[in-house]
Amino acid sequence: MAYPFKTGKYDINLFAGGTLNEGYYASEAAFVNVGTKISRSIEVTEKFSIPVNGSLIFHPKNRNVFFVVGFSF
Repeated sequence: MAYPFKTGKYDINLFAGGTLNEGYYASEAAFVNVGTKISRSIEVTEKFSIPVNGSLIFHPKNRNVFFVVGFSF
């Protein structure tokens, strides 16, 4: 499940995922990821920009937190 929206120069995506029963990510029904992803392009020149993004992801069942940063060309 996700809720994408835009604010100013930023694209923001709030998301959550879960499992309905025992599986690879949890031993019972549970949310297995909750987080947000923020993206934008950084202009290097008038004709070239670099898309960058960052995600903060929380696994409530296992109490793990992940911070991911990415860019592409």
